[in-house]
Amino acid sequence: MAPATITPTKEGVTIEQLTDACWKEHGKVFKIAGGDLELIVSSHGATLISLKFKGKEMTLNHEDADFFDEEKNAHYGATCGRVAGRIANAKFTLDNGKSCNLTANNGPNSLHGGPAGFSRV
Repeated sequence: MAPATITPTKEGVTIEQLTDACWKEHGKVFKIAGGDLELIVSSHGATLISLKFKGKEMTLNHEDADFFDEEKNAHYGATCGRVAGRIANAKFTLDNGKSCNLTANNGPNSLHGGPAGFSRV
């Protein structure tokens, strides 16, 4: 990925917007680096693409943007939102007794906040 812009901060952190034709449909891609850490993240649901510590990759990284397609790997690299995991039978009851029904997207369960979790907004 090639950098489009580099923005240094007072804290010694740099933020680069990366440009690569294969990523355009997945939103803007940014590299944030400072000290021993480097993070590459997509603006498409804050999808984590890469996290390096002292140059060592800490994620199961995929250079192919198509891998992050939600039809193939809906939650890969996703930033967890309302719920990380399953809510059984897509419903729950609040302490005040109010019952809340959710959209089932994993058999009878609601997975990771439903069909449009935070990772895909």
